[in-house]
Amino acid sequence: MGPPIKQKLADAVNKMMYKKMPEEKLKSKLSVMCPENCTLVKTSKINPAIWSKLKTPERSNDIRKQKLQTPVLKAVLPILNIANDLLKVKDKEITVQELDIKHLATQATDAITLLSHANTELNHRRRDMLRPYLNKQFQQLCSPQTPMSTFLFGDNLPETIKSMSITNSIGKQVTNTYTHQRPAPYHKPSTSYQSTTYAGNRPHGNQPRGRGSIDRGRPNHNKRRGWKQ
Repeated sequence: MGPPIKQKLADAVNKMMYKKMPEEKLKSKLSVMCPENCTLVKTSKINPAIWSKLKTPERSNDIRKQKLQTPVLKAVLPILNIANDLLKVKDKEITVQELDIKHLATQATDAITLLSHANTELNHRRRDMLRPYLNKQFQQLCSPQTPMSTFLFGDNLPETIKSMSITNSIGKQVTNTYTHQRPAPYHKPSTSYQSTTYAGNRPHGNQPRGRGSIDRGRPNHNKRRGWKQ
């Protein structure tokens, strides 16, 4: 470990290192303009020839990765401004007394804030990558609400898992319902004239046999000996 820094600064860093910035504050920090002669301090995009061949999932995945890079690159800008002011003193363009100390401190804090935000976002992405390998009832560990520290799932993982187990158990008890087998639908037998099947309507070779035939008692002239169909 290196020598300690001012405790006020250390407390601020430890507090923000694993927390995302509010959306409005992040938007403000990302609005910093890049020096006109530092044209390469920007997120690298995929070449158009390759981009046009990618499918939507691959494009979306790359865009998410670009968003992770943006705070890191924006954090470079205030560091550049600090370095530039110090170089001016070194080159005797300005004196130490002319340095705006408050402005330098603000620039340094902005850089730390952006890097802390990027670190938190990267940790969330790492969690998302691990989600498919976790037991389904504990995949909630990957949610943004789970605190993180020097351990990806926080310092009190056993307690967190225990709490989730209790919550899942209560949830099952509350939502448990008895399932009844649905009875087969009742079909009322039809007595309409059209539903009655007569022998004359049956396909050839599928005539009813036995006494149950509806044409019982009617002479069948086709059965006379010597008759050919």
